[in-house]
Amino acid sequence: MVNKYLIILLFPFMMHDLLHAQILPKEGSKLNYRIIGFKFPPVPGAGNYLIDIATGNCNTVDSFKMNIIKSLPVNNNKFIAEVPSFGKTYTWRYSYSINGIATYSLLFHFSTTF
Repeated sequence: MVNKYLIILLFPFMMHDLLHAQILPKEGSKLNYRIIGFKFPPVPGAGNYLIDIATGNCNTVDSFKMNIIKSLPVNNNKFIAEVPSFGKTYTWRYSYSINGIATYSLLFHFSTTF
């Protein structure tokens, strides 16, 4: 029998993995195509999302904002978008607003191969 305290201790780690498993493309993915399927966890109460895609491996919000190439309003947590080039690195994030308060996701990274 599994100790209930062990489950309580491991629960945050299991949830972290489950939440990150819902993000596509996975962090650091190397994709062989430019038409990308994106997915992220749905947010209750958020009817619309804004997806920003930037060129490069941006690790700060400032560098991300300076390199945004696409801002796509979407009404679903699953969508398809095209990036401009093969052999490039991209950074993306999603945002949403509930009751006028904007919330931004972490920055996620992927690249396209030649």
